[in-house]
Amino acid sequence: MVDVTITYEALFDLLRRETKDELQKLDDSFYEDVRKYINQKKQLMEENLAKSDYFSKSEAEKIELQLKNIRKILVSVYELREKKIIHLALNKARTESTIVNTDALLSKEQDLFNALVVSLTRGKEQFFSAVDLERPMTSMRSARLDRSSVFSKEDLDASHFSSQEESRASVSRSSTPESAVQETKPEVKEASTDITIKFLTDLPRFKTADGQIMGPFTAGNVAPVPETVANILISKKRAELV
Repeated sequence: MVDVTITYEALFDLLRRETKDELQKLDDSFYEDVRKYINQKKQLMEENLAKSDYFSKSEAEKIELQLKNIRKILVSVYELREKKIIHLALNKARTESTIVNTDALLSKEQDLFNALVVSLTRGKEQFFSAVDLERPMTSMRSARLDRSSVFSKEDLDASHFSSQEESRASVSRSSTPESAVQETKPEVKEASTDITIKFLTDLPRFKTADGQIMGPFTAGNVAPVPETVANILISKKRAELV
């Protein structure tokens, strides 16, 4: 938990840290501490405005500018955290996972997260109800595995191409005379090399190019994965070598 003594510099530092992928963990009193800090600034500005000397007027203008910048910082912090909360809720609703890490959410943010999950889940159910289909849980999970966000579009295209080649080879074998098939020696595939990695972010279950189902994983988990998968995850900074 980040114990923040609220100052202008501390809020700016929070904004800088919140631009990272991880949701920053704050003290539960963050909202109240910020409110008190802003009220103190407003009171100090009013006290300086009530004075007639040049220094006090100049100080009041300085505080007014700070308050405007503080508002911009807080709006940016909220929007960054809001985006991450929406992403967490989507992940929860789509994967129906029970291991989505919400420890960094403040109490008010937890309420928003829960409401989003309920709305997204209800929307999915209403869609299948509208088209008069029972929600196919198993097939939906399989579909999620096929379009796993672990791999980039290029990775998926490569996997799809590999599948097409296997399909063409299968068709070719089915059209080959039986005698020729019998004479064909089966191809010996090399055993894939596993690499042990440490996961840096939560990942839902996914399917590799060869059809192997893996996961889900949470940040901090250590597990062996195929070398190709390890290279992809490490390049995307979702894992590191152990």
